[in-house]
Amino acid sequence: MDAYFEAVQQPVLILVAYERDLVPLIEKLAGVCISGWEKYISVRGYDPKRQNFEAYTDGVIDDYLEYKAERVYYQRSTLDGGLLKKSGVASRPCGSFNTIFSEVSSLLKGMGLHWLPHAEREWAKSAIKSTNPERWIQQFSEIDQKQVGISILKSLRVFTSDELSAAFRLPKSEEIGFKVAHAFISEDEPGSSSIAVQNILEHMHPEGAVVPLDLSRDDALDVVDCDILYIYEDGLWSGVELVKRLCRIQELNGFRDSSLHVVFKYCVTSDAGLTAARLFTLRSALGRFSFPSATKRFHFDFFKKGTDTRFPNLPDYSWETVRAAIDDSIEPYAFSDEKLWPDGTANAMAVCADIGAQLLTARMEKSPKGGEEAQASVINQRKLGAMSFGSTMVFEYSVPKPVLPILWLQGDVIVNGKVVSWRPLFWDARRIGKVEHHI
Repeated sequence: MDAYFEAVQQPVLILVAYERDLVPLIEKLAGVCISGWEKYISVRGYDPKRQNFEAYTDGVIDDYLEYKAERVYYQRSTLDGGLLKKSGVASRPCGSFNTIFSEVSSLLKGMGLHWLPHAEREWAKSAIKSTNPERWIQQFSEIDQKQVGISILKSLRVFTSDELSAAFRLPKSEEIGFKVAHAFISEDEPGSSSIAVQNILEHMHPEGAVVPLDLSRDDALDVVDCDILYIYEDGLWSGVELVKRLCRIQELNGFRDSSLHVVFKYCVTSDAGLTAARLFTLRSALGRFSFPSATKRFHFDFFKKGTDTRFPNLPDYSWETVRAAIDDSIEPYAFSDEKLWPDGTANAMAVCADIGAQLLTARMEKSPKGGEEAQASVINQRKLGAMSFGSTMVFEYSVPKPVLPILWLQGDVIVNGKVVSWRPLFWDARRIGKVEHHI
Protein backbone atom coordinates (compact mmCIF):
# COMPACT_ATOMS: atom_id res chain seq x y z
CA MET A 1 0.00 0.00 0.00
CA ASP A 2 2.91 2.34 0.70
CA ALA A 3 3.99 1.85 -2.90
CA TYR A 4 0.47 2.72 -4.02
CA PHE A 5 0.50 5.92 -1.97
CA GLU A 6 3.89 6.89 -3.38
CA ALA A 7 2.79 6.22 -6.96
CA VAL A 8 -0.58 8.00 -6.70
CA GLN A 9 -0.37 11.68 -5.86
CA GLN A 10 -3.77 12.87 -7.11
CA PRO A 11 -7.40 11.85 -6.47
CA VAL A 12 -8.49 8.62 -8.12
CA LEU A 13 -12.17 9.05 -7.22
CA ILE A 14 -14.36 12.15 -7.45
CA LEU A 15 -17.55 12.25 -5.38
CA VAL A 16 -20.21 14.91 -5.95
CA ALA A 17 -23.11 15.44 -3.54
CA TYR A 18 -25.51 18.26 -2.91
CA GLU A 19 -23.97 20.93 -0.72
CA ARG A 20 -26.40 20.08 2.10
CA ASP A 21 -25.15 16.48 2.11
CA LEU A 22 -21.44 17.25 1.85
CA VAL A 23 -20.62 17.25 5.58
CA PRO A 24 -22.42 13.97 6.42
CA LEU A 25 -20.76 12.26 3.43
CA ILE A 26 -17.32 13.43 4.55
CA GLU A 27 -18.06 12.29 8.10
CA LYS A 28 -19.00 8.82 6.87
CA LEU A 29 -15.78 8.56 4.87
CA ALA A 30 -13.66 9.87 7.72
CA GLY A 31 -15.22 7.30 10.04
CA VAL A 32 -13.81 4.34 8.10
CA CYS A 33 -10.78 5.79 6.29
CA ILE A 34 -7.23 6.14 7.54
CA SER A 35 -5.60 9.54 7.78
CA GLY A 36 -4.74 11.12 4.44
CA TRP A 37 -7.65 9.67 2.46
CA GLU A 38 -8.49 13.15 1.13
CA LYS A 39 -5.47 12.96 -1.18
CA TYR A 40 -7.05 10.11 -3.09
CA ILE A 41 -10.77 10.93 -2.92
CA SER A 42 -12.02 14.35 -3.96
CA VAL A 43 -15.36 15.16 -2.32
CA ARG A 44 -17.24 18.24 -3.46
CA GLY A 45 -20.66 19.82 -3.04
CA TYR A 46 -23.05 21.23 -5.64
CA ASP A 47 -25.45 24.07 -4.85
CA PRO A 48 -27.92 24.72 -7.72
CA LYS A 49 -28.65 28.20 -6.35
CA ARG A 50 -25.03 29.31 -6.60
CA GLN A 51 -23.49 27.21 -9.37
CA ASN A 52 -24.21 26.83 -13.06
CA PHE A 53 -25.11 23.22 -13.90
CA GLU A 54 -23.16 22.94 -17.18
CA ALA A 55 -20.16 24.91 -15.96
CA TYR A 56 -19.94 22.82 -12.79
CA THR A 57 -20.04 19.62 -14.84
CA ASP A 58 -17.32 20.97 -17.12
CA GLY A 59 -15.15 21.65 -14.07
CA VAL A 60 -15.55 18.10 -12.81
CA ILE A 61 -14.72 16.74 -16.28
CA ASP A 62 -11.57 18.87 -16.45
CA ASP A 63 -10.44 17.61 -13.04
CA TYR A 64 -11.23 14.00 -13.94
CA LEU A 65 -9.04 14.24 -17.05
CA GLU A 66 -6.26 16.15 -15.29
CA TYR A 67 -6.13 13.72 -12.35
CA LYS A 68 -6.51 10.69 -14.62
CA ALA A 69 -9.14 9.61 -12.12
CA GLU A 70 -10.85 6.22 -12.25
CA ARG A 71 -14.49 7.17 -11.73
CA VAL A 72 -16.95 9.89 -10.71
CA TYR A 73 -19.79 9.08 -8.31
CA TYR A 74 -22.50 11.71 -8.12
CA GLN A 75 -25.96 12.37 -6.76
CA ARG A 76 -28.48 12.55 -9.54
CA SER A 77 -29.04 16.07 -10.92
CA THR A 78 -25.75 17.40 -9.55
CA LEU A 79 -23.94 16.67 -12.85
CA ASP A 80 -24.95 16.34 -16.51
CA GLY A 81 -24.73 12.59 -17.11
CA GLY A 82 -24.91 12.97 -20.89
CA LEU A 83 -22.00 15.40 -20.92
CA LEU A 84 -19.97 13.09 -18.70
CA LYS A 85 -20.56 10.17 -21.05
CA LYS A 86 -19.78 12.28 -24.14
CA SER A 87 -16.49 13.35 -22.55
CA GLY A 88 -15.46 9.75 -21.81
CA VAL A 89 -15.83 10.08 -18.04
CA ALA A 90 -16.45 6.81 -16.19
CA SER A 91 -19.28 7.73 -13.86
CA ARG A 92 -22.08 6.35 -11.74
CA PRO A 93 -25.20 8.30 -10.69
CA CYS A 94 -26.52 7.61 -7.19
CA GLY A 95 -29.84 8.38 -5.55
CA SER A 96 -28.39 9.78 -2.32
CA PHE A 97 -25.13 10.52 -0.55
CA ASN A 98 -25.66 7.29 1.42
CA THR A 99 -25.68 5.38 -1.86
CA ILE A 100 -22.46 7.11 -2.91
CA PHE A 101 -20.87 5.99 0.36
CA SER A 102 -22.12 2.42 -0.07
CA GLU A 103 -20.78 2.25 -3.63
CA VAL A 104 -17.39 3.62 -2.62
CA SER A 105 -17.02 1.57 0.58
CA SER A 106 -16.14 -1.61 -1.28
CA LEU A 107 -13.44 0.26 -3.20
CA LEU A 108 -11.85 1.73 -0.08
CA LYS A 109 -10.60 -1.67 1.05
CA GLY A 110 -8.97 -2.38 -2.30
CA MET A 111 -7.32 1.04 -2.24
CA GLY A 112 -5.98 0.40 1.26
CA LEU A 113 -7.82 3.42 2.65
CA HIS A 114 -10.26 1.48 4.85
CA TRP A 115 -9.12 1.02 8.45
CA LEU A 116 -9.49 -2.77 8.53
CA PRO A 117 -7.22 -3.82 5.62
CA HIS A 118 -4.75 -1.16 6.77
CA ALA A 119 -4.65 -2.64 10.28
CA GLU A 120 -4.52 -6.22 8.99
CA ARG A 121 -1.67 -5.37 6.63
CA GLU A 122 0.38 -3.75 9.40
CA TRP A 123 -0.42 -6.48 11.95
CA ALA A 124 0.61 -9.19 9.47
CA LYS A 125 4.14 -7.74 9.37
CA SER A 126 4.70 -8.61 13.03
CA ALA A 127 6.47 -11.73 14.28
CA ILE A 128 4.80 -11.33 17.70
CA LYS A 129 1.17 -11.36 16.59
CA SER A 130 -1.59 -12.19 19.03
CA THR A 131 -5.28 -11.31 18.51
CA ASN A 132 -6.12 -10.10 14.99
CA PRO A 133 -7.45 -6.55 14.46
CA GLU A 134 -11.05 -7.58 13.83
CA ARG A 135 -11.28 -9.55 17.07
CA TRP A 136 -9.40 -6.82 18.92
CA ILE A 137 -12.04 -4.32 17.82
CA GLN A 138 -14.80 -6.62 19.09
CA GLN A 139 -13.53 -5.94 22.61
CA PHE A 140 -14.27 -2.24 22.12
CA SER A 141 -17.70 -3.15 20.78
CA GLU A 142 -18.41 -5.05 24.00
CA ILE A 143 -17.95 -1.81 25.96
CA ASP A 144 -19.78 0.34 23.36
CA GLN A 145 -16.57 2.06 22.24
CA LYS A 146 -16.01 0.53 18.81
CA GLN A 147 -15.06 3.80 17.11
CA VAL A 148 -12.33 4.39 19.69
CA GLY A 149 -10.66 1.12 18.71
CA ILE A 150 -11.08 1.82 15.01
CA SER A 151 -9.48 5.26 15.29
CA ILE A 152 -6.51 3.80 17.16
CA LEU A 153 -5.96 1.14 14.50
CA LYS A 154 -5.94 3.81 11.80
CA SER A 155 -2.54 4.97 13.05
CA LEU A 156 -1.08 1.49 13.62
CA ARG A 157 2.42 0.99 12.18
CA VAL A 158 4.71 -2.04 12.24
CA PHE A 159 8.32 -1.49 11.17
CA THR A 160 9.96 -4.53 9.61
CA SER A 161 13.50 -5.86 9.69
CA ASP A 162 13.83 -4.91 6.02
CA GLU A 163 13.00 -1.31 6.92
CA LEU A 164 15.58 -1.36 9.71
CA SER A 165 18.14 -2.80 7.33
CA ALA A 166 17.49 -0.07 4.77
CA ALA A 167 17.80 2.61 7.44
CA PHE A 168 21.09 1.19 8.72
CA ARG A 169 22.70 1.04 5.29
CA LEU A 170 25.29 3.82 4.93
CA PRO A 171 26.45 5.22 1.61
CA LYS A 172 30.11 4.44 0.92
CA SER A 173 30.80 8.16 0.76
CA GLU A 174 30.27 8.35 4.54
CA GLU A 175 33.52 6.42 5.03
CA ILE A 176 35.69 8.63 2.83
CA GLY A 177 38.65 9.84 4.91
CA PHE A 178 37.51 8.03 8.07
CA LYS A 179 37.94 4.69 9.72
CA VAL A 180 34.42 3.58 10.63
CA ALA A 181 33.11 0.92 13.01
CA HIS A 182 29.58 -0.39 13.57
CA ALA A 183 28.10 -1.33 16.95
CA PHE A 184 24.91 -2.29 18.76
CA ILE A 185 24.01 -2.09 22.45
CA SER A 186 24.38 -5.60 23.86
CA GLU A 187 21.45 -6.69 26.03
CA ASP A 188 20.79 -10.24 27.20
CA GLU A 189 17.09 -10.05 28.06
CA PRO A 190 14.73 -12.20 25.92
CA GLY A 191 12.92 -10.27 23.23
CA SER A 192 15.32 -7.34 23.40
CA SER A 193 15.33 -5.23 20.26
CA SER A 194 19.14 -5.33 20.30
CA ILE A 195 19.00 -8.96 19.13
CA ALA A 196 17.16 -7.95 15.95
CA VAL A 197 19.60 -5.06 15.42
CA GLN A 198 22.56 -7.41 15.89
CA ASN A 199 21.21 -9.88 13.34
CA ILE A 200 20.67 -7.13 10.77
CA LEU A 201 24.14 -5.64 11.22
CA GLU A 202 25.88 -9.01 11.06
CA HIS A 203 24.15 -9.73 7.75
CA MET A 204 25.23 -6.35 6.38
CA HIS A 205 28.90 -6.35 7.40
CA PRO A 206 31.82 -8.83 7.26
CA GLU A 207 32.42 -11.20 10.15
CA GLY A 208 34.05 -9.40 13.06
CA ALA A 209 33.15 -5.94 11.76
CA VAL A 210 30.23 -5.48 14.16
CA VAL A 211 31.03 -4.55 17.77
CA PRO A 212 28.75 -5.55 20.68
CA LEU A 213 28.78 -2.72 23.23
CA ASP A 214 28.23 -3.65 26.86
CA LEU A 215 28.15 -0.23 28.50
CA SER A 216 28.21 -1.76 31.97
CA ARG A 217 31.89 -2.57 31.34
CA ASP A 218 34.49 0.14 31.93
CA ASP A 219 36.51 -1.13 28.97
CA ALA A 220 33.54 -1.14 26.57
CA LEU A 221 35.25 1.22 24.10
CA ASP A 222 38.86 0.11 24.64
CA VAL A 223 38.71 -2.36 21.76
CA VAL A 224 37.12 0.11 19.35
CA ASP A 225 39.71 1.32 16.86
CA CYS A 226 38.10 3.90 14.59
CA ASP A 227 37.46 7.58 13.96
CA ILE A 228 33.67 7.31 13.84
CA LEU A 229 31.60 4.77 15.73
CA TYR A 230 28.05 4.18 14.50
CA ILE A 231 25.76 2.83 17.21
CA TYR A 232 22.55 1.38 15.78
CA GLU A 233 19.20 1.12 17.54
CA ASP A 234 15.70 0.56 16.21
CA GLY A 235 13.89 3.64 17.51
CA LEU A 236 14.42 6.90 19.37
CA TRP A 237 11.31 7.88 21.32
CA SER A 238 11.57 9.91 24.54
CA GLY A 239 15.36 10.10 24.60
CA VAL A 240 15.52 9.03 28.26
CA GLU A 241 17.52 5.86 27.56
CA LEU A 242 19.73 7.65 25.04
CA VAL A 243 20.74 10.33 27.56
CA LYS A 244 21.64 7.57 30.03
CA ARG A 245 23.87 6.06 27.34
CA LEU A 246 25.48 9.43 26.64
CA CYS A 247 26.25 9.93 30.33
CA ARG A 248 27.81 6.50 30.53
CA ILE A 249 29.89 6.86 27.35
CA GLN A 250 31.35 10.13 28.65
CA GLU A 251 32.68 8.25 31.68
CA LEU A 252 34.55 5.62 29.64
CA ASN A 253 38.31 5.95 29.19
CA GLY A 254 37.95 4.75 25.62
CA PHE A 255 35.96 7.91 24.93
CA ARG A 256 37.73 10.43 27.17
CA ASP A 257 41.21 9.44 26.03
CA SER A 258 40.41 9.54 22.32
CA SER A 259 38.95 11.81 19.67
CA LEU A 260 36.24 9.26 18.85
CA HIS A 261 33.06 10.64 17.28
CA VAL A 262 29.88 8.68 18.00
CA VAL A 263 26.85 8.66 15.69
CA PHE A 264 23.57 7.17 16.91
CA LYS A 265 21.71 5.75 13.94
CA TYR A 266 17.99 4.92 14.12
CA CYS A 267 15.34 3.53 11.82
CA VAL A 268 12.64 5.60 13.55
CA THR A 269 13.05 8.93 15.32
CA SER A 270 10.79 11.37 17.16
CA ASP A 271 10.98 15.11 17.72
CA ALA A 272 11.01 14.55 21.48
CA GLY A 273 13.91 12.10 21.37
CA LEU A 274 16.05 14.24 19.07
CA THR A 275 15.36 17.31 21.19
CA ALA A 276 16.38 15.48 24.36
CA ALA A 277 19.64 14.22 22.87
CA ARG A 278 20.63 17.46 21.17
CA LEU A 279 19.82 19.75 24.10
CA PHE A 280 21.70 17.42 26.43
CA THR A 281 24.83 17.53 24.30
CA LEU A 282 24.57 21.31 23.92
CA ARG A 283 24.36 21.68 27.69
CA SER A 284 27.35 19.39 28.09
CA ALA A 285 29.29 21.20 25.34
CA LEU A 286 29.85 17.88 23.62
CA GLY A 287 30.37 18.07 19.87
CA ARG A 288 31.43 14.47 19.59
CA PHE A 289 27.94 13.00 19.31
CA SER A 290 25.57 13.14 16.33
CA PHE A 291 21.90 12.16 16.08
CA PRO A 292 20.69 12.22 12.48
CA SER A 293 16.94 12.21 11.97
CA ALA A 294 15.27 9.28 10.26
CA THR A 295 13.85 9.84 6.79
CA LYS A 296 10.51 11.64 6.49
CA ARG A 297 8.42 8.43 6.45
CA PHE A 298 10.05 7.26 9.68
CA HIS A 299 10.18 10.48 11.69
CA PHE A 300 7.22 11.28 13.95
CA ASP A 301 6.07 14.24 15.99
CA PHE A 302 4.98 13.77 19.60
CA PHE A 303 5.15 17.41 20.65
CA LYS A 304 2.04 19.54 20.85
CA LYS A 305 1.60 21.81 17.84
CA GLY A 306 3.58 25.04 18.16
CA THR A 307 6.22 23.66 20.53
CA ASP A 308 9.57 25.43 20.10
CA THR A 309 12.01 22.51 20.25
CA ARG A 310 14.82 24.83 21.39
CA PHE A 311 12.86 25.61 24.58
CA PRO A 312 14.42 29.10 24.67
CA ASN A 313 12.52 30.42 27.71
CA LEU A 314 13.43 27.95 30.42
CA PRO A 315 14.57 29.40 33.76
CA ASP A 316 17.70 27.24 33.56
CA TYR A 317 19.05 24.45 31.38
CA SER A 318 19.78 21.79 33.92
CA TRP A 319 18.92 18.40 32.53
CA GLU A 320 16.04 18.02 35.00
CA THR A 321 14.47 21.28 33.78
CA VAL A 322 14.90 20.36 30.12
CA ARG A 323 13.45 16.88 30.67
CA ALA A 324 10.44 18.29 32.51
CA ALA A 325 9.80 20.77 29.67
CA ILE A 326 9.95 17.98 27.10
CA ASP A 327 7.57 15.77 29.09
CA ASP A 328 5.09 18.63 29.53
CA SER A 329 5.04 19.19 25.76
CA ILE A 330 4.07 15.64 24.78
CA GLU A 331 0.75 14.97 23.08
CA PRO A 332 -0.20 11.26 22.99
CA TYR A 333 0.40 10.21 19.39
CA ALA A 334 -2.71 8.07 18.95
CA PHE A 335 -4.89 11.07 19.77
CA SER A 336 -2.96 13.85 18.02
CA ASP A 337 -4.64 13.74 14.60
CA GLU A 338 -7.82 15.79 14.96
CA LYS A 339 -9.25 14.31 11.77
CA LEU A 340 -9.34 10.88 13.40
CA TRP A 341 -11.25 12.25 16.39
CA PRO A 342 -13.97 14.62 15.10
CA ASP A 343 -15.83 14.38 18.42
CA GLY A 344 -12.73 15.14 20.47
CA THR A 345 -10.30 12.88 22.33
CA ALA A 346 -11.39 13.21 25.97
CA ASN A 347 -13.57 10.07 26.02
CA ALA A 348 -11.13 7.99 23.96
CA MET A 349 -8.16 8.92 26.15
CA ALA A 350 -10.15 8.18 29.29
CA VAL A 351 -11.20 4.74 28.00
CA CYS A 352 -7.66 3.79 26.92
CA ALA A 353 -6.13 5.14 30.14
CA ASP A 354 -8.65 3.22 32.26
CA ILE A 355 -8.02 -0.08 30.49
CA GLY A 356 -4.26 0.54 30.38
CA ALA A 357 -4.14 1.26 34.12
CA GLN A 358 -6.05 -1.93 34.94
CA LEU A 359 -3.78 -4.05 32.73
CA LEU A 360 -0.64 -2.51 34.24
CA THR A 361 -1.96 -2.93 37.79
CA ALA A 362 -2.56 -6.64 37.23
CA ARG A 363 0.90 -7.05 35.73
CA MET A 364 2.63 -5.22 38.58
CA GLU A 365 0.77 -7.26 41.19
CA LYS A 366 2.46 -10.38 39.79
CA SER A 367 5.94 -8.90 40.41
CA PRO A 368 5.53 -5.99 42.85
CA LYS A 369 8.34 -3.45 43.14
CA GLY A 370 8.32 -0.53 45.58
CA GLY A 371 5.41 0.62 47.70
CA GLU A 372 1.85 1.33 46.65
CA GLU A 373 2.58 5.01 46.06
CA ALA A 374 5.53 4.22 43.79
CA GLN A 375 3.49 1.68 41.83
CA ALA A 376 0.61 4.12 41.44
CA SER A 377 3.02 6.71 40.05
CA VAL A 378 4.43 4.22 37.53
CA ILE A 379 0.94 3.18 36.41
CA ASN A 380 -0.09 6.81 35.97
CA GLN A 381 2.99 7.48 33.84
CA ARG A 382 2.50 4.40 31.66
CA LYS A 383 -1.26 3.90 31.28
CA LEU A 384 -1.05 5.64 27.89
CA GLY A 385 2.42 4.25 27.19
CA ALA A 386 5.69 5.35 28.79
CA MET A 387 5.81 9.13 29.33
CA SER A 388 2.20 9.22 28.01
CA PHE A 389 3.48 8.96 24.44
CA GLY A 390 0.38 7.03 23.37
CA SER A 391 2.31 5.40 20.53
CA THR A 392 0.76 2.93 18.09
CA MET A 393 4.07 2.01 16.45
CA VAL A 394 5.84 -1.31 17.04
CA PHE A 395 8.71 -3.22 15.48
CA GLU A 396 8.52 -6.63 13.89
CA TYR A 397 10.05 -8.34 16.93
CA SER A 398 9.48 -5.93 19.82
CA VAL A 399 7.12 -3.40 21.37
CA PRO A 400 8.67 -0.07 22.48
CA LYS A 401 7.80 1.19 25.95
CA PRO A 402 5.82 4.25 24.70
CA VAL A 403 3.20 2.01 23.02
CA LEU A 404 -0.33 2.00 24.45
CA PRO A 405 -0.68 -0.93 26.91
CA ILE A 406 -4.01 -1.90 25.31
CA LEU A 407 -1.97 -3.05 22.29
CA TRP A 408 0.36 -5.46 24.12
CA LEU A 409 -1.01 -6.41 27.56
CA GLN A 410 -3.71 -8.94 28.45
CA GLY A 411 -5.98 -9.45 31.42
CA ASP A 412 -9.49 -9.01 32.77
CA VAL A 413 -10.69 -5.40 32.84
CA ILE A 414 -13.93 -3.81 33.99
CA VAL A 415 -15.36 -0.95 31.93
CA ASN A 416 -18.77 0.54 32.73
CA GLY A 417 -19.52 -2.46 34.91
CA LYS A 418 -18.74 -4.98 32.16
CA VAL A 419 -15.91 -7.52 32.49
CA VAL A 420 -13.82 -8.08 29.36
CA SER A 421 -10.97 -10.59 29.03
CA TRP A 422 -8.65 -8.25 27.18
CA ARG A 423 -6.46 -9.73 24.44
CA PRO A 424 -3.68 -7.68 22.83
CA LEU A 425 -2.65 -7.33 19.20
CA PHE A 426 0.98 -8.12 20.06
CA TRP A 427 3.07 -9.89 22.68
CA ASP A 428 6.35 -8.47 23.95
CA ALA A 429 8.60 -11.24 25.25
CA ARG A 430 10.57 -8.78 27.39
CA ARG A 431 7.55 -7.89 29.50
CA ILE A 432 5.29 -10.91 29.02
CA GLY A 433 7.85 -13.69 29.04
CA LYS A 434 6.51 -15.57 26.02
CA VAL A 435 4.68 -15.13 22.76
CA GLU A 436 1.17 -16.54 22.46
CA HIS A 437 -1.09 -16.50 19.45
CA HIS A 438 -4.87 -16.09 19.52
CA ILE A 439 -5.32 -15.42 15.83
